[in-house]
This record gives sequence, structure tokens and C-alpha cells, in this order.
Amino acid sequence: MEPQLKNVMRERWPARELESPGRCPVCGTERRTLVHPGLEDGLFHCSEDRWDVHACTACGTHYLDPRPTEESIGRAYASYLTHAAPDDPRGRSPAASARGRAARVLRALANGYRNARFGTRLEPQLPVGRYVVPCIPLLRDALVQQLRSLPLLPAGAQARLLDVGCGSGDFLQLARSAGWSVHGIDFDGVAVANARERGLEVRQGGLELLQATEAESFAWVTLSHVLEHVHDPVSWLQALHRLVRPGGTLWLQTPNIASLGHARYGAHWRGLEPPRHLTLWTLPTLRKALEQAGFRSVQALRTPVLTAMEVYASSEALRRGIDYAGFMALPRKQQRPLGALWPALRQHRSLARAEFLTVLARR
Repeated sequence: MEPQLKNVMRERWPARELESPGRCPVCGTERRTLVHPGLEDGLFHCSEDRWDVHACTACGTHYLDPRPTEESIGRAYASYLTHAAPDDPRGRSPAASARGRAARVLRALANGYRNARFGTRLEPQLPVGRYVVPCIPLLRDALVQQLRSLPLLPAGAQARLLDVGCGSGDFLQLARSAGWSVHGIDFDGVAVANARERGLEVRQGGLELLQATEAESFAWVTLSHVLEHVHDPVSWLQALHRLVRPGGTLWLQTPNIASLGHARYGAHWRGLEPPRHLTLWTLPTLRKALEQAGFRSVQALRTPVLTAMEVYASSEALRRGIDYAGFMALPRKQQRPLGALWPALRQHRSLARAEFLTVLARR
């Protein structure tokens, strides 16, 4: 079966709805080099434009210039992944194949591990998973990232959690199952509607919705692949600091422009994603920005091997010019899992070259 060709691009972005930051959005330096000229939106095909990515010569941050304005960038998310409707497990029919049975067992083992480590109440579960999963580091690391390193709450404890850019609420559902009082915000109206269908408390908009009433009120704030989307990321880090209560934690993840994947795939690296990704960080620059925002004890975490393999598979699809809907959706002859395993293991050993920058920052 031949790979599916990408859809035809949409209309061009109006010039009046573009802006030029002119300088690094992180450190303000004007000196820069053009790293990736003429990039296309090869993922969601929001326009037929080509986009330029520049590198700050002072701090190493990469940024889009020109870029869509705040008022117009919503058009880049018209077919975004957060628009998927919430899953309804009741509508699934059990697979009769050996692969289906194995997947159900693996899910039950994973739920057993999640329930023991994070306090979730997920079904179906195999309690032995609390012992089996730690013996499978690839799976264990992926599950810990999925729960965003949440601590296990003491029995009966109440703690508030905020997910910024919560999408359709997948993580909020898991955190709620673990006993957290969950809250979310997202700019995307379709994603917010999907989250509310799940009974989640989610508001549409940005951090300004919370500044007046929610200062220092959240024990755990998470920001998963959001920082790269905002026009003024430094101000966002400062606003996040005001929301975390003293002694609380910010969990943040964003693509790493210094990653092995970017070095390997260049302009086809999945993390570039123009025009939605406006700013891409390095670990030293992100750490410094968090500390300047008031956070302390900034701890970097490793990117799971399975996560990196997914990034490499999507980057390979971009390089080959085919639509990508998940690793297993690639034609079998193009999956090549062993080819992605070695670089995924290499990036796992290096915090500075990991695919994603993942940090825990304490207030």
C-alpha cells in the first residue's frame, strides 16, 4: 500500500495578520541567523505559506519571524489534534486477535501500575502491574510522563491542579482519577467543549482568566507543549509563577531545539511545526528563564524512549512527504522500529540533547 500524499495547502496568510518580533522573544537580542528558511506546515496544512525560523546568537533560542498575530493564529489550529472528540470506551468492541488480547493485558498491567504509583482508580487493572511495569523501563518511563510525575496524594488529601493548554482533557481525567481537584484552561473552543463533555472544569482563554482570583492557589501546575505556542513566553512563565502556591510545583514540557532529533532531521523535525511553534528553547535558556521568573530547584527530566521513537517516526513521515497518524499507521515496511530505537536510547541518556525539555520547577 502506497503512503497517502498530503492534502493540498489552504489559502495564504493575509499580510496584515502577520507580525515580526524583530528580536529574540526570550532575551531580546536582535542578532540572529536564519536556520530554516521556507518551511511548510506539513502536519495540519493550515496555509500554503512558507515560514522562516531564526536562531538567536546570544541565547540559542529559535523563533519564527514573521509569525501570525495573536488575533489570527487561531486559524492555524482549525484541524488541530485537540479537536478529536473524547473517547467512549463503551463503543469499542473487543478485538479477537492475539494483538488485541495482548493490548488488553498490557493496558491492565499499566493500570495496575498507575493505580499503585499515582493513586488512580483505573479499570481494568491487574494489581501485579505494580511489580511488572518497573521491570519494563520503556513502558514505566512513558507512564510516568503521561501522569506528568504527579506525587501520590495521601489518603483524603485535597490538592488543586491546573493544566494550562489542557486540550480535550485527557490528562485532567487521569489526574482527577488520582484524587486531584482539577482545573484547566485552553484557547481552543472546540477542545474546551470536548473537555466539558467529560464533566471537567475547563475555561476558554489564557492565564489572564486566573490572575485576579487564583494567585498562589495551585499545588501542581502543568504546561505540556504550550510554551512554544505563545507570543510572549517570558511573561507566561512569570504569570505561572504567580499561580503556583509556595512550595508548589510547575511541570513543563516543550520541544528541545538542541535535540538529537533536530540534528538528525533538520527542517523535517517534528518539533518545528510552523506556524504554531513560535519559540523553541534550549535547556540552559529555559532553566535561566524559569529562575528569573522566580522558580527555584529546576530539575530536568529525561524524555522516554518510546516518546522519542514517536517523534522520529513523525519526522520521517514529514521527510517522506506523507501524512502521519501514529507510528502503527505507517506502512509496515516504513515503521523500522529498530532504526529509531538506537537514537531514542542515545537521547534518553542526555538531558541537553533530549527530544523534549521536561522540567519540574519548585516555587
